[in-house]
Amino acid sequence: MTHIAEERLVAYALDDAAPEDRAAIEAHLRQCVACRDARDELAQALHLLRLHELRLRVAQLRRALLDARLERLVELRDLVEGLRVLDRDRALVRERPEQRAVVADQAIAKANFRDSAEEQILVQGKGSLKATDAQFKAAVSDTVARIEHVKGVDKVKSPYADGNAGQLAKDGRSALITFEIPGNDTVTEARVDATLAATAGAQKANPQVFVGQFGDASADKAISKAFEDDFKKAEVLSLPITLLILIVAFGSLVAAGVPLLLGVTAVAATIGLLAPISQLFPMDESAGSVVLLVGLAVGVDYSMFYMRRKMEERDAGRSPEQALEFAAATSGQAVLISGLTVMIAMAGMFFAGSIVFQSFAIGTILVVGISVLETTHGTTVANLGFEAVAFPAPVFHGDTLHAESEVVAARASGSREDAGIVTFEHRGFNQRDELVCRARRVALMSRRPA
Repeated sequence: MTHIAEERLVAYALDDAAPEDRAAIEAHLRQCVACRDARDELAQALHLLRLHELRLRVAQLRRALLDARLERLVELRDLVEGLRVLDRDRALVRERPEQRAVVADQAIAKANFRDSAEEQILVQGKGSLKATDAQFKAAVSDTVARIEHVKGVDKVKSPYADGNAGQLAKDGRSALITFEIPGNDTVTEARVDATLAATAGAQKANPQVFVGQFGDASADKAISKAFEDDFKKAEVLSLPITLLILIVAFGSLVAAGVPLLLGVTAVAATIGLLAPISQLFPMDESAGSVVLLVGLAVGVDYSMFYMRRKMEERDAGRSPEQALEFAAATSGQAVLISGLTVMIAMAGMFFAGSIVFQSFAIGTILVVGISVLETTHGTTVANLGFEAVAFPAPVFHGDTLHAESEVVAARASGSREDAGIVTFEHRGFNQRDELVCRARRVALMSRRPA
């Protein structure tokens, strides 16, 4: 019923009502008007609330649609970028087929896969023991339990679990336990020791089977140890053999020690420089062995240049001082040219795209460059020789060495006005400041213009 109809009915009721009832009817009329106004206000408020909720819902839908469009645009951008990189890599492979491995390695690195090392444990029955025997299953369960208790191990899969039948060999006596060690190479190399210890414990506890572990991290660990052992063997064998050959060639321990000393100092300086370089560029661990071998070779070779030239000048009738100066003037250039040639040639390894070859190139260039610098750098025209070489105390593997140099004599050169003869005394100390090496070096040095 409308408000107008209600007002008409009230008017009719007032006309027909008795005078004493009109006051009650008017009071009731006022209450109805108040209720009607409240009802209208409530309806209006509900209407406004519905409009506000509708606006919020529309805003949410618009925001969701915008987010979906942005996400779709990002996916399309990544897809376009991926296709562009793929087309570039395909073109590179077509032009240079030998780069397939490099392109694949770079693509895997860009894919940002989860870093982890996959490991496998072989459990193999001895004698007539089969994979279906209770003893074999007990050994497998023991090994799985040991690996699962190792911290930092993930996805341990038993060959007897559902869906892992492929881990049982067809010979009926072998089974594989697989697991992963999450993390990069540094993390997995540190964590693999615990798994190897668990595998060794399983082998000791189950002698009726063979238990052996192999995988990414354990193989890297074994290879690293092999390189370390080879490097130590080279340290132990290369130096004595080289010294023995030089003694036979020169007939003197002091003369034989000079080339060897140059090579050893070049190797030590290069290995020290490789440490900060490895923080910027990846370095293969075998670079140290290459540095040792190349450093000894070029150190001895460059020293031989000087010594042979000096002997030739002495045979020609020159005095010892003149022979040294002529050897420095001629052999110094030969050493410089030879060193630059070797470094330029080794720089070609950078184009191979392999970390191993790049590590070889960096190590070789450094050790050759240092060997050249030891004889021709700066004011030093040439090293004329070493004398009074002594080793008062032994040097052990792991010692920390430091050195000091002192000028003990200096005079003008008799044949070159722009140079002088300087005698240095070099002293080497260990971490306890004990003197372990002492030698005097005579060098032809450039003089300051008068």
